[in-house]
Amino acid sequence: MRAVQHQFVWVLCVFGLSASWAAAASPDLSTPKKAATAFALALQKGDFDTIRAVTTGQDADYKLIQPIAAMTSAANRLHDACVAKFGEDGKKIALSTGDPQDIPRQIEASEEKITGDSASIITRGTTEANAVKLTKVGGDWKVDLAHYPQKEQLAQVAQTAEPTAKLFSQAASDVTSGKYHSATEASQDIQQRIMALQMAMLQSRQRPATTPSR
Repeated sequence: MRAVQHQFVWVLCVFGLSASWAAAASPDLSTPKKAATAFALALQKGDFDTIRAVTTGQDADYKLIQPIAAMTSAANRLHDACVAKFGEDGKKIALSTGDPQDIPRQIEASEEKITGDSASIITRGTTEANAVKLTKVGGDWKVDLAHYPQKEQLAQVAQTAEPTAKLFSQAASDVTSGKYHSATEASQDIQQRIMALQMAMLQSRQRPATTPSR
């Protein structure tokens, strides 16, 4: 599952974060760093409603984020199903988790620049080009998706997110229903399905466009 895990983690790497499955119950948008934290947690949880509440953007921006949030939510379900079914062995099947406290710690350690109603968050080891932009709306700071860093790469991830989310969801259902007798069997089957999906998507991208007949 390493390639799919890379897709998932890349979406969050602008914050320098590792994967985690917790989210704030009530987003605090009182400062740029707290708003960035609320966004990162919501994205990791796959909570699209909260993502909309803590961001600003156009319809096109949310069309990029929504399938990624769905993929993350499905990854969470697969992770939880594997751990519930196979215990510690289940953690080896699904995406790895991290300490939820890493998110606020890492963002708090980032550089924050505020100019009027605009702000940027730059994590350690990254450049201004990777800064997360925020804007103040009323009394709340919100992540500005219109200026989200590396949107071309984000669009590439979004293209594969929907089929990946479906695969994760089906795999979670299969694990829960008792389809697999062991964590090893589950791991082998899920990895084979992921490889098949990746191959199909690669072939689809490489297939030349056909010219409509007249």
